[in-house]
Amino acid sequence: MRQILLFAIFLPVLLKAQTDKKAPLTIAVVYDSPADKNSIDSLFYEINLLVGDQYQLNAPLAHAYSINNSEQVAKNVFSKLEKNPDIYAVLAKGPIASDAMARTGTYRKPSIAMNILSPELQGLGNKEQSGIPNFTYISASRDIRDDLKELKKVHSFKKLGIIVFGKILDQLGIAANKTINIDSVSDFTLFKYTSNTNALWRSLQARQIDAAILSLKSIPKKNRFQLIDFFNKKKFPCFSFYYNDVANGALATLSPKTYETLLNRRCALDIEAILSGTSASTLSTTIKEHKEMTINIQTAHRLGAVPDYSVLIASNLINDFNTQGTLSLKEAIHEAIGNNPDLKAGQDAVDISRKNYKIAANALFPNLTLSGQQTFNDPRIASFSSPERSFAGVGQLNQLLYSEETMANLRSQQLKLKAQQQEFQSLALNTVMSTAQAYLNVLIARANSRIQNSNRELTKTSLELAKLREEVGYSGLSDVYRWESELARATNEAFRAYAQTQTSEAQLNQLLNRPVNQIIRVNDIHLAKTKLLQGVSGFEQYMKNPFSVDILLEFLQAIALEQAPELEQFELNKSIQHRLKKSNSRQRYLPSLSSSGQYHYRFYQEGTDGMDLPAGSTPKGTWNIGLNLNLPVFQGGSISTKNQRYKTALQQLENQKTAAEQQIRTQVYRAVRELNSNYFNLNLSRQASLAASNGYTLVQEAYQKGKADYVTLLDAQNAKIQAALSEASAEYQFLLSWFSLERSISRFSLLHTREENQAFFQRFQSFYLEKKP
Repeated sequence: MRQILLFAIFLPVLLKAQTDKKAPLTIAVVYDSPADKNSIDSLFYEINLLVGDQYQLNAPLAHAYSINNSEQVAKNVFSKLEKNPDIYAVLAKGPIASDAMARTGTYRKPSIAMNILSPELQGLGNKEQSGIPNFTYISASRDIRDDLKELKKVHSFKKLGIIVFGKILDQLGIAANKTINIDSVSDFTLFKYTSNTNALWRSLQARQIDAAILSLKSIPKKNRFQLIDFFNKKKFPCFSFYYNDVANGALATLSPKTYETLLNRRCALDIEAILSGTSASTLSTTIKEHKEMTINIQTAHRLGAVPDYSVLIASNLINDFNTQGTLSLKEAIHEAIGNNPDLKAGQDAVDISRKNYKIAANALFPNLTLSGQQTFNDPRIASFSSPERSFAGVGQLNQLLYSEETMANLRSQQLKLKAQQQEFQSLALNTVMSTAQAYLNVLIARANSRIQNSNRELTKTSLELAKLREEVGYSGLSDVYRWESELARATNEAFRAYAQTQTSEAQLNQLLNRPVNQIIRVNDIHLAKTKLLQGVSGFEQYMKNPFSVDILLEFLQAIALEQAPELEQFELNKSIQHRLKKSNSRQRYLPSLSSSGQYHYRFYQEGTDGMDLPAGSTPKGTWNIGLNLNLPVFQGGSISTKNQRYKTALQQLENQKTAAEQQIRTQVYRAVRELNSNYFNLNLSRQASLAASNGYTLVQEAYQKGKADYVTLLDAQNAKIQAALSEASAEYQFLLSWFSLERSISRFSLLHTREENQAFFQRFQSFYLEKKP
């Protein structure tokens, strides 16, 4: 009985183990050169994705063979694989391996040639199916005339050369330096690649070629990139059939970055169909390759080829000048402080106040005046004291001994200077905040643009999947049309994000007093990697519960009231009014006192009828000294009226200061709460983005297998994009809220040393311990 019970318990487990057991499957891959090895993993990943539920792939990489671009080696490898009973199917990856497989003729096991360049020239005819038992191939259906028209939008050319690996020309039976006549617009000449770059260049020049396309995948990357660099130095436009070449300096390509993935995916679908019983000879032989312009912006600028906006918006832009960061946030802030025109105007206002103070102080120094007097008197009244003609010099010295009005003005100008300095300090803090905000807005805009471009890429991938699904019968053309419509919408969103990026860059340039359209390079900021915000890490631990947040808020509000230049400015203005009021009252009993002295010297004098007066009749030099006392006894009641005005002004300043204090407390409160919210949003957005990305991957795989529809995939894609946008902006929003908090307390940790920031944090810790029960 016990044995029967145990058997009943474990029977479902045993049955499930039998059910879960997968059939072994061995697939061999023959590829052109070691340079293609990295793509083998992707190929087997796609195959396993589709058939992995039912089959166990046996050591995929152990059955991958490089032929080193030798067709004879490929034929020998195919012969051995045909005889190997453990091999279920054989795949040829690369133009040379594919051509060798296509020329084999008969096939004992399923065989797929993945890279047929021209079925007609390679003896396969021009058919939608191979019609050969156990054999199928994949050939891109592209019209080169359309390709050349698109490339001319990036850089116009008259005569085009296509540089091809020699063995590929041999496969196609085409002689080198042969011109292919398509039409008057799209003719091109084929050139065989040679490692002698100068010889190749002479061949191009001899045919007056003014642009070239590289078709050199079988050539090692180092050689291809050296050739691209050579052409760029010659300012010779160089296009390519491969995305990676553009990423390394070629001007542009129409081949999508995902083409290799799509090719592998199409091969995996063919394997799945063959395993399901479909004859390889009846499978479709064409793949609708999606054209996608990718432009290297640095190369374009180097060649003087700047495409129209219509081309740029619809293209992927790589190596953009704007993505190479060289300006840090700290450098941007210091540049703004040194160059911002508003801040310069504020400094001018300080200088004017400083000069006004000096002018007020000058009233306390002696005032010396020198003058000359030429006198002509009526001869009828001329006398010894008033000669008919005379010339004399006069020197006058005035000295203020005491003036309450002057002393009050001097003190007022001194306080106005300090108030103006506080206003400049407030303006400088606002400039720092505006610069940080503009800097982060650039990063937010670029992140948004990057994600919108990613959305466009995802949509393109989904469009390709829809086309593949339509080819294998999983869905109809309706999905294709829907994704084409969605691609148009995604492209529009990408354009809007691109425009917003330019606007944000212009705003930052304005703050830095640079030309608005100047290219600006900024470094990205990540909390985990930067030491910019030295204070953040310390305060993070106090944002985790309401009690510590309240203490932090109380401390920061006290700091804000202590350091705010706006409040200090109110205090200085109050001191000015106090001093003016005191001076006005003192006018009732404190006179102004000054002294003056004059010296008069007569150089010559003449009497009547041209006769000189007797010498020594009057002294030539005379002087006088005076003391002036001024006490206003009655001024019509203006003194009392002025006192009332000063009192009202003081009350106004006090009310304004109270309102400013309330506003500062509110700003600190709002900044702390926003920082606290963004701190938690930072972590949650990362989790949400990861979950949305994983969900999208699952739905995409289901869609690829025909187990999910268009709406489900689109919803998953939109969720992924929205989560990515939230994650990208969350960190920048946290930084923005941190800068807002620092502005509210009039202290930016970025402008202080590490030691000063540590001392500030220790001051808070002491405050926290005092408040903690």
